[in-house]
Amino acid sequence: MHHCGPCHIELHGDVAAVETCCILLQQMTATVDGVQGHRQIVIPLRYVDPFEKRDGAWRIVHRIVVYEQLSDEPLLLEKAEGQRRLGPQFTQAQRSKDDPIFSILHAMKPA
Repeated sequence: MHHCGPCHIELHGDVAAVETCCILLQQMTATVDGVQGHRQIVIPLRYVDPFEKRDGAWRIVHRIVVYEQLSDEPLLLEKAEGQRRLGPQFTQAQRSKDDPIFSILHAMKPA
């Protein structure tokens, strides 16, 4: 998952320099030092893009991905059945129709 934030644009006629700040979040299963487990990767990065205007449309000439740092840590999953790492004001995400967004969307549909 990428989260893109603010961008800075320097415009000079039909060319521009654009810098966009992002955070990459990735969860995966990997073997580190002989131990297999769930990992969480966090990479703050920037997209550095020269743009040019071609046939009236702005296009990226090429992309440079600049990373600031890399965090690779064990992913802390739920402690045990019924125990939570966060307080009751937080709802655990569901990768299914049980996720809260679906009940809100269902309630918005006309009867």
